[in-house]
Amino acid sequence: MTRLYTLFSLIFWGILVHEGFSQRAQSAITNKLIWVKGGEFTMGNPVDHYLYYSQRPLHQVTIDDFYIHEHEVTNEEFLEFLKAHQEVLHPDTTDRIDSTTVGLRYKQDILIEVILSLDSDLMGGLRFQPNAAPDKQFTLIEGREQHPVTYVTWYGAKAYCRWRYRTGNLPSEAQWEYAARGGQLGLSDLYRYAGSDSLPEVGWYRENANFRFHSVGKKHPNQLGLYDMSGNVWEWILDHWHENYVGAPANDRARIKRFAKRDHNRVLRGGAWLYRASRASITHRWSDVPDDRHAYKGFRCVCKK
Repeated sequence: MTRLYTLFSLIFWGILVHEGFSQRAQSAITNKLIWVKGGEFTMGNPVDHYLYYSQRPLHQVTIDDFYIHEHEVTNEEFLEFLKAHQEVLHPDTTDRIDSTTVGLRYKQDILIEVILSLDSDLMGGLRFQPNAAPDKQFTLIEGREQHPVTYVTWYGAKAYCRWRYRTGNLPSEAQWEYAARGGQLGLSDLYRYAGSDSLPEVGWYRENANFRFHSVGKKHPNQLGLYDMSGNVWEWILDHWHENYVGAPANDRARIKRFAKRDHNRVLRGGAWLYRASRASITHRWSDVPDDRHAYKGFRCVCKK
């Protein structure tokens, strides 16, 4: 009887478990999530210039209500995911940045690059000690707990979101841009960056970051209370890369190419500490292969009600 009830509950609530990853307890589903009221907005860059070809044409998009993480996922938060799945994560020394790091693989996907030695030059905040006791293998590097998790691939970012929240996922481009603009609260402001026309007020970028990323939530939030939507680290997006918005949907679903190769580029948004201010505008788009990982790439999650 208990098994039947459990099965019914899973079906009823539509819990999505990502390819074998366990589902996190839902008691924290409202922790650090901001509710975004849906509505219509004009997506893209209004300036008709060849430099902004990828950000055009302008098009109207209707967004449903959703929740979004108020800041980029931190090392401390991602550590929970690693500890919950350490039995199915396998260190891969054949696909790594250098000898002081190791990629953590689940099936065919590298999820994240973590540090083996404290002598590593990498700026990541997560360490793997394979010879330690099972509960001590994954640890945080002191002082980096609230840094955005970096060296995470698109696969690792998506897996975390699907684990953390019942309906969790990476944001679609439309959801991300709508939230960066401030949702309905920001439609009349038309800010260049998320929450301001002055990037130093709201984001870390090449001119003020001192060549490193920073703890989340240290700059002013945008109209919705979201931090670091402009600057700090690039954020992985669910969509496949398309060179512009021709044929883009009029709703908030991600643009997924049906027959795309596995390594087809995924979208990144928001700019980062290493990049100039123009990259941090709320309309700027970039992309990279989904298994890429660097010190300037992170993510945040969205989920439905």
